Amino acid sequence: MGPLEGLKKPKEVIFFDGDGTLWYPRTSLRTRKPHWVYLDETVADPIAEMVATPKAEATLRQLGERGIRRVLMSTSPLEEEEALAHRRAIAEHVGILDLLDDINVAPEVVNGKAQRIAAWLLRHNVAPERALMVGDTYQWDIVAANSVGVEGLLLDSEHEAEVIRQNGITDMVIGELSDIVPLL
Repeated sequence: MGPLEGLKKPKEVIFFDGDGTLWYPRTSLRTRKPHWVYLDETVADPIAEMVATPKAEATLRQLGERGIRRVLMSTSPLEEEEALAHRRAIAEHVGILDLLDDINVAPEVVNGKAQRIAAWLLRHNVAPERALMVGDTYQWDIVAANSVGVEGLLLDSEHEAEVIRQNGITDMVIGELSDIVPLL
C-alpha cells in the first residue's frame, strides 16, 4: 500500500520535522541535508537563510481546520530550552509559528525522536496509530516514528534519493507537504 492509497487510521496528530520539512535553506532547498547551514561559517545568520517549504503554510492551516494537531518534532544538538527557542525563532521567521500547536525538540541521537514521540503520545493520550510523522530523513524521522508504532511519510529529496532506492521505500515517499491532505 502506497501513500496515495491512504493511511491506516484517521489521524489526530501529525508530527513534522523542522529542517528540510517545514523549512529549508533558500540556497539549497532539498538538494543537500539542511543542517549544512548551521555548520557553514560563511553563513552569518542561519535563521535568516531559512524559508518555508512549498505549501507548508497552507497545509498546516488545512490540517488545523480539520482539528488535527500539528506538532513540530525536531532534533537539535542544543540544550532543550535553547533548542526550543531556536526552533520557535525559525518557525516565526518563516511565518508558521501560529500554525503549530506544539513544539518539541529531541536529543541528537537516532532514537531521540522515537522517545519524544512516544512520550508526547502518552502525555496526550493518543494511540500511535492515530499519529503520523512527516520528515525528510528516513532514519531519523521515519524509522524513529515506526519504532514506536507511528506511520511515517518521507519527503522526496535529492539527499535521500539513494536511501529511498536502497530501501525500496517509494511507497512512503511524498513530493510535498500538501500531498498528505488527500491521504487523511
